[in-house]
Amino acid sequence: MKNTREDKEFLEENRPSTRRGQFLDFFRHRFLDLLKISLLQTIFSLPFYASLILFYMFSEKASDFNSFFTVSLFTASSFVLTIPLIYLGLSGMFYCFRKLSFLEGEFVSSSFFIGFKEEWKTGLRIGLIVSISAAATLIGSSYLFANNAIADGWISALGISLLLIQLIVVIMMSYYSLSESMIYSNSFISNIKNSLYFSLMKFPINLLFFIVCPGIFIALVSIMSITMYVGIVLGIIFSSFAHLIWYLNALSTFDKYINKDNFPEYYRKGLRKEKEA
Repeated sequence: MKNTREDKEFLEENRPSTRRGQFLDFFRHRFLDLLKISLLQTIFSLPFYASLILFYMFSEKASDFNSFFTVSLFTASSFVLTIPLIYLGLSGMFYCFRKLSFLEGEFVSSSFFIGFKEEWKTGLRIGLIVSISAAATLIGSSYLFANNAIADGWISALGISLLLIQLIVVIMMSYYSLSESMIYSNSFISNIKNSLYFSLMKFPINLLFFIVCPGIFIALVSIMSITMYVGIVLGIIFSSFAHLIWYLNALSTFDKYINKDNFPEYYRKGLRKEKEA
């Protein structure tokens, strides 16, 4: 995608008027670009997929609680290495999203690696936070689910629910944080605070987005059967499409609560002007 070519999408009257319309426009006209971004992201996701497959293979052979918990502990430890790799890739992916949504046209592959080069520290930090949250969820859930010493089922259910809720909030925060880092020059701490605020403030609508990404993927791989491989294939092909939904949702939030009054140069950038909408 070159910024020098004549393209109708750069004309004001041909732009969508909403971020939702922008997603549909990208799906229709930038499908191959988004598919290419997904495949580039797969390079960074392969170790994570491998850890899931190994967890499935070894957990099937676990004959008691101790062996199952050992497998869970090993897999959770691998998350600390593999999930930050995913977010290193997401730093390049979200940079591509900025280029697409703001109509700052460039080649997708070069934009991906430029974003990786410029935002890898942010991606790594966010990935470490998510990896710790995911590891704690896997270890805690495995213990509560499989430990026969816990007699009261409601205690296990409550504990697992709390672990899942914190993981959901952390993942929501990570997407807002990545989106914010592509646009603003805030400190990492300010970035995290703002992202956590938006995650909680818009929790109901964020939860709907979470169900699409990565909720469906988590549900498929959690069953640990053929559906796990289906989830991996869907992740390889449609990762960028699902994450684009999060990025455009974040842009819509930023337009409403930040850009309109503080950063007018970013307000509805890439969309048709409001008076023409």
